[in-house]
Amino acid sequence: MDERTRVMRMMMLGMLLCAVMGMVAGGEDAYGQMLRGQWVNEADAKIRKHRMSELRVLVLDGEGRPVKGATVEVVQEKHSFDWGVVLPEQGVDGAVFDGSSLVWRCFNGVSLDRMARWTKLQPEMRKGRDMRRVWETVNAAQAWGMRVRWGNVVPTDMGFWPDWAASLEGRQLAAMLERYVRSNMLEYGERVGQFDLYSGLLDHDVVGERLGVGMLRQMYEQAKADAPRAMMCVGFHDALLGGRSREMVRKVAELREKRIPVDAIAIDQEVGGSITAGVMSRALQWLASMEMDVVISGLEVGGSSEAAAAMNLEVILKLLFAEPNVKGIYVRGLTQAEINDPNAAMLDYKGRPTATGRKLEQLIRDTWWTRVKGETDEIGNYRVHVFGGSQRISVVLPGENGKPGEQLQMSVWVEPGEGERLVMVEPHKR
Repeated sequence: MDERTRVMRMMMLGMLLCAVMGMVAGGEDAYGQMLRGQWVNEADAKIRKHRMSELRVLVLDGEGRPVKGATVEVVQEKHSFDWGVVLPEQGVDGAVFDGSSLVWRCFNGVSLDRMARWTKLQPEMRKGRDMRRVWETVNAAQAWGMRVRWGNVVPTDMGFWPDWAASLEGRQLAAMLERYVRSNMLEYGERVGQFDLYSGLLDHDVVGERLGVGMLRQMYEQAKADAPRAMMCVGFHDALLGGRSREMVRKVAELREKRIPVDAIAIDQEVGGSITAGVMSRALQWLASMEMDVVISGLEVGGSSEAAAAMNLEVILKLLFAEPNVKGIYVRGLTQAEINDPNAAMLDYKGRPTATGRKLEQLIRDTWWTRVKGETDEIGNYRVHVFGGSQRISVVLPGENGKPGEQLQMSVWVEPGEGERLVMVEPHKR
C-alpha cells in the first residue's frame, strides 16, 4: 500500500467515525434523517391537504391601489390543532404558559386529568369537592390563551372511584352520578373544551352493569345540555393499535346504535420498543374509516434509548397529524416522574430538553410552524401555504430613496383545509 492510498483510507475511516459519533451524539437528529420513504411522502401530502390552507395577502396603498414589491412576513402565533400536555397532579407554575420556555412553548392546550380525578376532588362525600387547584390552573392557563381539557370525569372501573361513591347502589348511585357530573359541567362547561365523560370502556362498564345503558345515555344527554359548547368524549386506554383498536371501533358502533350522544373518542396510549413506520401506518388505517373526531388524550412514546424514543415520536406524530379526524394530541407528561419509560421524558431533571423534547420542538415549532417572508407581485398579491391557526402578518411598504416605507401589522385566523384565505392589508387614514 503506497502512502497516498494509506492516507486516503485513514481519511475515509475518520469521516466514517465522525458520522457514527455524530449519530450517537446527535441522537434524534441523526435518526430523523433516516425517516424516508413512501409513507413520509404520503403523510406530508395529507398534512398539506388537511392541516394547511393557502393564504393570499393583498397589499393596497392609501388610495386602495395594489402595491408591488411590498415585503410581507407571516409568522404563526397559535395552531388550530391542539398540541397539549397532561399536567402533573400538583399543577405547575403558571409562568410556563407564557410561551418562552423550551418544550412548553410547543403547547397550546393543557389537560387536568391528573388533578381532576374524582378521588382527588372529593375523597369524602360530606366535604364536597375541593376545586381550588383546578380553578387556579384553569385561570392561569386561560390567561395565556391556553385551551383546557378536563380528562376523565367518571371512570368505568369502580376501583378508581372514591370509597364513599363505590358503596352506593340503585337510585342513590344514579342520583349521586347525576349530581357529580352536573356540578362539574355547570361550573366548568363554559371554560373547559373537552370532557372524557366515561373512560376505560373496553375494560370495565360499572354504570352499564349497575344502572343500565339508559343511565349512560342520560349522563351524556345531561352533560351536553349543561355544557353545550364542550366536546363530550368517551375514553379508551391503549386502543390506538392492534386488536384493541378493532374492539374500540365495535364499542363505538354499539354506543351509536344505542343513541348515546358521544362527540369524540379520547385515547390514552403508551408506545415503546422498535417502531416500524410501514407497520405503524397500516395499524392506524382504522382512523381514516372513523366518522368521529379523535383526541389522543395522553401519549407516551418511549424506546430503547433517548434517540430511539425521539425517532419513534417523529413517526407517531407525523402519522397522527396527517389524519384529518385527529383533532388533538396531548403528551402524557414531560418528566420521568410523570411517565413510565424514562426515555420518553422531554425535560431532564434540570428542566432542559432531552432528545425527545428537542424532536418535539423541531416538529411543532419548525416543521409544522409557519414562518415565511417574501414580496408582493405586480398586482399586490403574496401567496403562501400556512398551517391552520393564528398568523401574524407584517407588511413593509416600499419607501423612497431605497428606504423602507410604512409598516403595517395584523393577526388573522386561518382555518386549515378550506382553500384560499384572502386578507387585505392597507394603511389607515390619517
